[in-house]
Amino acid sequence: MSRKEYLDLLKRKLKFADSEFVDSLVSDFEAHFDAGIAEGLSEAEIISHLGEVDEIVESLDTVFDSDAKGEKNEEIASSKVNHVVVDAKFADVTFTPSLNGKIEVKMLSKGGLISRFTNTMIGEQKGDVFEIRVIPLFNVSSNVDMKISVTIPPTLLSCKVLTSSGDVEYANISFDGDCQIKSASGDISVTDCTLKSYDFQVSSSDVALERSVGDVKLKSSSGDVSI
Repeated sequence: MSRKEYLDLLKRKLKFADSEFVDSLVSDFEAHFDAGIAEGLSEAEIISHLGEVDEIVESLDTVFDSDAKGEKNEEIASSKVNHVVVDAKFADVTFTPSLNGKIEVKMLSKGGLISRFTNTMIGEQKGDVFEIRVIPLFNVSSNVDMKISVTIPPTLLSCKVLTSSGDVEYANISFDGDCQIKSASGDISVTDCTLKSYDFQVSSSDVALERSVGDVKLKSSSGDVSI
C-alpha cells in the first residue's frame, strides 16, 4: 500500500466524521510521512509504524466514546501510598506538592491529533505502590508531545521515574524519602526540594539541582550537570 492509498483509505473510513477533524488528522499523518521519509524510511515502513487503518479508526472510536461519557484522563490514588513509580516513556513529567495529601495524576496536554489518539496514560494502585504508565494504543512513533503532572504528599517514601526522552521536573517537593530517575535523553530539573536522597542514572540528559537538600548520586555519559 502506498502513502496515497493509505491516506485515501483513512479518509473513506472516516467519511462520516467531522470534516475539519478529518482534515487535521490527515494533515498530521502527512507530516508523519514527511518526517519518516526525511529519515530515510520507505512508505511501507512508515505505514507499519502507523498501524492498520482499522486499528486507528477503532482507537478514535474508543476516545470519542470516552469523551461522550465525560471521562477525563486523570487518576487519583484511592488510599495511602508510600511509593510512586512512573514509566513515562517519552512524556514530560512534572512533580508538584499535594495540597490535599493525595497523589493526583493529570495529562496536561498532548501535541497534534496523532499524539492525542495514539497514546494514553493509566494509573494503578497496588497496595501502597501507585504506578503510572504511558501506553501506546498502537505502533506509532513516540516523537510526540505529551505531558503529565503528579502531585506528591510529604508522607511519600520513594518516587521512581523511567523515561526515554521526556523531561522530568521536581519543584518545591519535600518528603523524607528517595528519588530515583533513569533517563536516556530527557533533561532533569530539581528546584527548592528537600529529600533524603537523589539517584540519577542518565545517558545524555542535562541535570540541574538548585536550592535543594539531600544526598546526591549521579551517573552520566554525556549530559551537563549543574548543582
